[in-house]
Amino acid sequence: MHTEYLQSLRYKLQKRIRRAKKIGFEMYISVLQQLWQFLDSEPAFVALQTELAARCPNAESVADAIIKGGLENAARQMCEWFWRNDLFRAWQASSRGEKTLAMKLYEFLFTEGIHIQIEPWSASGEADMVSSQEGSERLIADAKVFNPDRGKSAAYIIQGFRQIYQYSADYNAAVGYLIIFNTSNKQLRFGVTGSAAPLPSVVLNHKTIFFLVIDLYEHEASASKRPQPEIVEIAEDEILGEKRQSSDSVVPAV
Repeated sequence: MHTEYLQSLRYKLQKRIRRAKKIGFEMYISVLQQLWQFLDSEPAFVALQTELAARCPNAESVADAIIKGGLENAARQMCEWFWRNDLFRAWQASSRGEKTLAMKLYEFLFTEGIHIQIEPWSASGEADMVSSQEGSERLIADAKVFNPDRGKSAAYIIQGFRQIYQYSADYNAAVGYLIIFNTSNKQLRFGVTGSAAPLPSVVLNHKTIFFLVIDLYEHEASASKRPQPEIVEIAEDEILGEKRQSSDSVVPAV
């Protein structure tokens, strides 16, 4: 290969890797995706990936395991594996069950080293959690309960998306998380472009909103013996809706 081409390629790669090393966790997924797009756009790196794939056929499954072992998955596992019964009963017993569930999760995130403030003020209301108030890449999170029998239907989740999007705009944050506690016996699914990733997500005006669904329902039978649950799917068009036409509208907090 031509020496100048290799030097240019090395410089571009080093620049992107340095950025990935310095970026905060809130933007890491987006920066990593940009790095992979660069690798997939250069013939030299495409050929190298092909050779590595032939040498290490299980590399993709290993990478998936690493990604799925992230903090979001750990939080979901803690809630579903160890706290399910306690959280479900706490939600049933309190008129502020949604806040009770959210606080338990944020407690876990705090113990994992995420410095947060709870319910800070923003122009459009209050986001449940904002991390790193002084940083430029804040992590915005809001929690909702999904339970159609209790009036917390798909429409309520869509409203939650609009709120978290607006909070992200208020704080100029690139990433937001909508945490959904499913306390019903129905399965919640997102039919979105980013549904193949470990966390489904949608992108609107350069802001990525992730959906983290935590199943808290007390199932009587084990997973292998349960009947096929009713599936409630929320499509991307439903989620974005009017935001595609008017992304500047302010959504009042509920």
